[in-house]
Amino acid sequence: MLIGHVTVLCAIALLAAGHATGTAGRAEAAKATGEAAGAGALSVAIHVSSDGNRCYDPGLVAAIRHFTGRYAEQVNASGGIHGLSLEPVIFDDFESADRAVENVAHALRDPTTIAMLGVPSSTRGRKVFEKLAEEVRYLAIPFITEMSLDEMFADTTNVFTMASSVGNELEVVRHMISSGGYTRPVFVGLDNDLYYFALEEGIASGQPGPVGRFRVPVRDYQLPADVARETAGRIAEVGPDLIVLAIHSGPTAKLLNELTRLGVKAPVLILLGRVASVTRNLDPAGYGGAIAQIAREGVPNVYSERLRARIWRSPGDRWVFEDVKNPAAPGWQNGRSIESNVTEPRRIYDPANRRAIGRGTQYRDMLALIVQTARSAPKELDVPGLRAHISERLRRFTEGRHVLKGLWRDWSFTENRTAAGDTLLLTKRPGDETIVLAPDQYQRINGNLQRTATLYTSVDLIRLSHIDTNDQSFDVEFYLTMKSADNRLTIDDIEFTNAFRAPTGEGKLLSVREIHAGDARSNFPEGVRLYKVSGRFMFEPELSRYPFDKQRFSVSFQPKSTSQAFLIQPPEPTTQSGDLYIDGWRLVDSHPVRSFGVDLVEQAWEIDL
Repeated sequence: MLIGHVTVLCAIALLAAGHATGTAGRAEAAKATGEAAGAGALSVAIHVSSDGNRCYDPGLVAAIRHFTGRYAEQVNASGGIHGLSLEPVIFDDFESADRAVENVAHALRDPTTIAMLGVPSSTRGRKVFEKLAEEVRYLAIPFITEMSLDEMFADTTNVFTMASSVGNELEVVRHMISSGGYTRPVFVGLDNDLYYFALEEGIASGQPGPVGRFRVPVRDYQLPADVARETAGRIAEVGPDLIVLAIHSGPTAKLLNELTRLGVKAPVLILLGRVASVTRNLDPAGYGGAIAQIAREGVPNVYSERLRARIWRSPGDRWVFEDVKNPAAPGWQNGRSIESNVTEPRRIYDPANRRAIGRGTQYRDMLALIVQTARSAPKELDVPGLRAHISERLRRFTEGRHVLKGLWRDWSFTENRTAAGDTLLLTKRPGDETIVLAPDQYQRINGNLQRTATLYTSVDLIRLSHIDTNDQSFDVEFYLTMKSADNRLTIDDIEFTNAFRAPTGEGKLLSVREIHAGDARSNFPEGVRLYKVSGRFMFEPELSRYPFDKQRFSVSFQPKSTSQAFLIQPPEPTTQSGDLYIDGWRLVDSHPVRSFGVDLVEQAWEIDL
């Protein structure tokens, strides 16, 4: 009797609605000596920022090197750009504005440079444009930065940013303060950061005005203990009803610990930092108020479906990017370096590794955008002509005209040449373990910012059966719970995007039964709708390792109509492996995994062949 094995990843993948170098050796040489690309090659300069103390070589930068380098290899294997090879060249400024200026100047003067990417700081970017704006404008090299202050390049039409503009974020924060009824906000930010200065001034100029504005010295991501105590005391004195912080995650936790000792429980909005990192560094008592943040890294528990599929199909590729200790860094001798408290090896599903992959694939997508536009140019163009052509084609990627379907996300630009997309808000309430989308969001629809709802979902799988690799379908039963503001959203407002359609054209093969309508007249929680869904869904079989293959099954859904916009918050894990039945297979192993923010149960099954 032959036993075949299969690993089945039982997941409900939910879609949120909404609108390196060529080689490592060449990159290091270019960074150290300023070497230009080789003969017959075109280069793209990529400007990154490792930590200034150089105590660790960050996984974020390693991921950028890897994904841009791998993409360049693929481009060159398919003919390059009109027969010329593509060479990404990494420049690292180590958080030094002067080094950033030197790096950009070197790339500008390289006759093979057809585009530049990066500079992930508006503060360092300001120095770059103060020194080199005329040269950037004159040479017309397309430059996709990572700066939020788009006012710095407003009159330079070859400069873009892959970041959301500070103006977009400012408008969302203003709406949040106004609609939340806050009248006594306090602002605390870095004393040397242009991004925060712009946000602070923009918010302070509106109504209501702040009852306190504080700028604090944060160096090497550390806030002095005496400054934290003094600032907390001054905040407590003015009695705020909202505290807006832009001082990084570690300093935020230190300040919140001091505020907790003083009995302050006002809600907090983090503009610079992450709630997850903050809460990990709070004292055991935690913070007594709700903590929110701008969701620059996407929706919790959801990840790019196309990227997740790539990882699933390419397990042998590199997907883990560690922060590597640099023992030669002076900080280990002078005490400025701090030993990481992470002792376990980084895994593919860890939050820090997901951030690294996200940043790496983001730069990979920007490189793909450059390549796509460059390949559309006439072959006879010289490098200056190619630069002009790329810039002109990039300006076509404004909202509603062209979109790049990237590995990380879909990309386009606003008319101001900033990254198009909504500024989302996350929240964590006291006592809650999870970080989720805030109940109220603000989406830009037809150019105007509109308040929209969040739909919270949860899924319990019941049965997976009738897996058919010929018609690429499977049957599944599951319970779906839904909760939204005012209980107004129902299952009729969502569309299952990968539901199987009947060959006779009778529609999707789905059966939905409402178990609870969300009212208060039953034993179910009020405001929570419960449905039992049965149906057939499509999947893409992966049979290259048959019969020892792994298959991935997902159910995806999104808002049915753009006229009623809302965002979907994917669930925390609720799959119960003991209750799940897969037709014809025997369960031999089951354990939880976390796939880019989605908690899953990975199971091994066997069947008699």
